[in-house]
Amino acid sequence: MPSATFRCRDGKFAHITASDQHWESLCTVLKLKFDLDLSLNESRVEHRAIVMQKMTGAIGTIERSKLLQMLDEVEVPIGPVNDVAEILADPHVRARGLVRSFDYPGVGEFKALALPYKFLGWDNPEVGAPPALGADTDRVLREMLGYSTEKIAKLKGAKAV
Repeated sequence: MPSATFRCRDGKFAHITASDQHWESLCTVLKLKFDLDLSLNESRVEHRAIVMQKMTGAIGTIERSKLLQMLDEVEVPIGPVNDVAEILADPHVRARGLVRSFDYPGVGEFKALALPYKFLGWDNPEVGAPPALGADTDRVLREMLGYSTEKIAKLKGAKAV
């Protein structure tokens, strides 16, 4: 305790997971003062409401980038909680080619996410356009259900498929 996500002054979020060895540094950086001895996790858990209230107030006055820098400098575990736009713009995400695109009829370029994991020696699937509605109907009816061309035509004529 604390292990929680906090809203920063700029509206962005950061997650902090601090243990006993981080508590003093965390309080120093955030300029937190308590009337209780909260050096042990057990005590912080017992007084969670007070700890969270003070931390939330203090963190709410600091821009996320500054908070990340300040706590990283004193080795308090912290990380940004990124929104979708930040994730998609992240250099690591870009370098791994996780954002791809394909052309979709009637829409044009359409962005999509690739699988987030990669295996050496394994052909990872490529991002591509999904089939249009009904594109595989004939094949599924013929190959999987064994329908004849005549039966498929009859179903289409009845607007059943």
